[in-house]
Amino acid sequence: TTTGWNHYAIVWDQDSANNSEIYINGVVNNATDTGTIGNIGDLSNAVVLAAGTESDAGSPFDGKLDEVRIYNRVFTDREIWSLYQLGGGLANTCRSSSVTDADGNVYGTVNIGSQCWMKQNMRVGTRIAVASNQTNNATIEKYCYSNSDANCTGNNPNQPDGGLYQWDEAMQYVTTAGAQGICPAGFHIPTDTEWYVLENHLKDAGQTCSASRGSSACSPAGTKLKPDGVSSFEGNLAGDSFGGSFYDRAFLGLFWSSSESGVNAWLRALDSTTVTISRYADDQTLGVSVRCIQNTP
Repeated sequence: TTTGWNHYAIVWDQDSANNSEIYINGVVNNATDTGTIGNIGDLSNAVVLAAGTESDAGSPFDGKLDEVRIYNRVFTDREIWSLYQLGGGLANTCRSSSVTDADGNVYGTVNIGSQCWMKQNMRVGTRIAVASNQTNNATIEKYCYSNSDANCTGNNPNQPDGGLYQWDEAMQYVTTAGAQGICPAGFHIPTDTEWYVLENHLKDAGQTCSASRGSSACSPAGTKLKPDGVSSFEGNLAGDSFGGSFYDRAFLGLFWSSSESGVNAWLRALDSTTVTISRYADDQTLGVSVRCIQNTP
């Protein structure tokens, strides 16, 4: 387009009923996938592969092509997404493939657009019973769903749920947006704006995604962020805690931002029933997941 580069990929699979798929900016685009490709492995039925024009040299493309590649195997949705992230000027910003917290737990990292995120929820700290509030006592404290350590450390489904943290504990009792909090060195608790950069990057073209909304939007960023989503964020639906009880495991995944809204704090919510992601401010005594983002240089 006149406003920037776009990434296109075409996958042909002779064993697939669909036969071919077209991806635009990392996402399959069924609206433009209107035909099939014949048996290109049979030289008696050879086809012309043309980029930038139709096969009869008509309707020439008025633009530029860069880094044309041809592979000899079928790529998965996630592999196409990874190719998109590596092209089009998107920087691979992660400075390491893993990072270690204060307890020695190791977390993978993933580049999404211009940001580097941890691939798992934080699980640092000592578990306390949900009946007690987390306190400023020089010990990082966490809740584990149903008061079970296994729910902090066991994969559900692909990565651990991690701990649930009240906002003050997550922030380590400072109120500065972008604070390190319980995150490993070189990472911090994402601001409300950094969450918006992520969800706006993952929404589909034409979908609404306001930075100041107080509702659900940015379709289908929610699907891409949940377990097995193409972004590799692996946002578990780890549930939450409030008032001494646990709620919503397998239905909701809530994640703190480091940005306050009055006496509340902004968070993001993934819902098992929707393809969107919600933004709203909630009580700071809520216990929810913490996902960390790499500091900018």
